[in-house]
Parts: sequence; structure tokens; C-alpha cells
Amino acid sequence: MAQVYLTNDLGFPKETLSMVTLVCTPLNIIFAGLSGYFAAGKPFPIQSFNLLAGIIVSSYSVLVLLGTFPAKD
Repeated sequence: MAQVYLTNDLGFPKETLSMVTLVCTPLNIIFAGLSGYFAAGKPFPIQSFNLLAGIIVSSYSVLVLLGTFPAKD
């Protein structure tokens, strides 16, 4: 829903949004697999680190999206 709103209503370039999705989706899958593997012995510290890393990466990606957002006419 947010992708349709960004591209159709706000005029965000579909190519940029596709590139962000293309990069983030495999990374999310890899991080989920690695966290399950490494968290077998001590799940709380690993999960806390992954949650913090996810928050930082998501915040950075939002800032990149806002930085490349087209100017409003």
C-alpha cells in the first residue's frame, strides 16, 4: 500500500523504490537465517543486536528515501 502511495500519489521514482527493495529483501532473509543459526545458544543478546541493527538500517534507508525524494511542484 505504501509503495503505491509513494509512486502514484507522491511521484517517487519506481526505479529507486525497486532498487531499495532489491537490496533490502535478500539482506532481510540472510539476517533472519544468520540470527536463527547464531542465537541457538544465547538468543537474547543476539536478538537484541539484530533488532538494534535493523532499527539503524531502517532509519538510514528512510533518510536515503527522503534525501532522494523529488521536489514538490
